[in-house]
Amino acid sequence: MTLYKFMMLDVYEQASELFENAIMVTSLYEKDANYDLYSLGSIFVEIKRNKTTNKIMETAIFKSGIQLDKYFGSIDIINGILAY
Repeated sequence: MTLYKFMMLDVYEQASELFENAIMVTSLYEKDANYDLYSLGSIFVEIKRNKTTNKIMETAIFKSGIQLDKYFGSIDIINGILAY
């Protein structure tokens, strides 16, 4: 799945693609919200959830960059490959 193709899907198609084909990489639990990071082909999808209701507050779609920085402490990387 490419970034562009994923972004062209409606919210329900994105959810279906994510939950059927993505790999959950890690989760973060912060003061304001919980974050789940998924790998879907060549892209990453971040789901931000409300701590109390667990409802999705927002999503972010990206290939790399500073969005991944907050996850580096919780992702296992072996020989340059994500270890799920």
